[in-house]
Amino acid sequence: MPRLRHILIITMLFFSFVSYSQTQVRISIFGDLGAITLPSIIPANGLQGSPRLFSVDIVPTGEQVIVEARFEWRRPQETNFNFVYRMKTEPLTSRLFYNDEIGNDDIRIAEDESNKPIIDENLAKGNPSGTYRIQILVYRPDGTPWGFDQQEVTFTNPAQNFEIIYPRNLQTVPEQSIFANWTGIQGASEYIIRACKVPDGADVQNASVLITALNSDATFITNRSVGASTNVDLRSIMEVVWNPGDVIVWQVKAQIPGPGGGTLVTTTPEVFKILGSSPNTGVAQLLASLLAFFPPEKIDPRIYTALGSGNIGFSGFVNEDGSPIPIGELLSLLSYLLGNPDELSSINLR
Repeated sequence: MPRLRHILIITMLFFSFVSYSQTQVRISIFGDLGAITLPSIIPANGLQGSPRLFSVDIVPTGEQVIVEARFEWRRPQETNFNFVYRMKTEPLTSRLFYNDEIGNDDIRIAEDESNKPIIDENLAKGNPSGTYRIQILVYRPDGTPWGFDQQEVTFTNPAQNFEIIYPRNLQTVPEQSIFANWTGIQGASEYIIRACKVPDGADVQNASVLITALNSDATFITNRSVGASTNVDLRSIMEVVWNPGDVIVWQVKAQIPGPGGGTLVTTTPEVFKILGSSPNTGVAQLLASLLAFFPPEKIDPRIYTALGSGNIGFSGFVNEDGSPIPIGELLSLLSYLLGNPDELSSINLR
């Protein structure tokens, strides 16, 4: 009789183990690794347009579960991970789903928390760096563990610095024309522009607010290609007219050809405000923002005084011989000098 009891206990334990082993969770990362940034993997209810970067497979299918996701980031050359974001869903049906489905359809976020300083630091880098860790924990509605999986993606050679030069940092710009420019990135076949309206009263210092606005339908420029040029008059590619006082968030994406469709690298989103009065103020903002990238010892101090007065204006740009310089050529020259400041001898006021 004691032996039979031992056999029954062993059998019960065996079947309990088999039942548990049949519940599985698996994360598969398969998207464009160049597109993986914290904004692209952190979900939100109702967020549309996120890139499809990973899947979560929960088996068996057809049962009610709760999914908890945790996102962490480790800086290059460091050993410890930093908490970035955590969310837990409302009950959903177990199945295979993708990251861009979270927050939409029946996969709704019930609670979440984030680490804003770490998110802002990561966004400031513009391109992927360090190591991202994604953890998925699945529970039954009563809290019983179902399964767990995690994946890490490490970027040992982040893309070269790729950033917006102008306009940025909530600069005020004239509504008539905005000659935007950004740093080039080696190997890029084209640059793609997106610009959207930031809701009135929104906190433009909050990176999450800017990402949400950038993915909204309130677009002025919807993913327009400008070829390999690193500058463009935003008004020339605008689809919806902006108004004085509008705050606009915009971003540049660089398409780099390669296997599997290549890599899409993005700048950090930047913000500017439309000015509707005198264009001289916008000119001052443009010149001041460009000068900020040059060594200060090479700039005539009187230039800053003139810019601060708000009365500076110009009718065009000319060479030393008096011949006009097209704005596109001027911006190309400025972009070159920004990348090669040692070539600049001085900037003087005459």
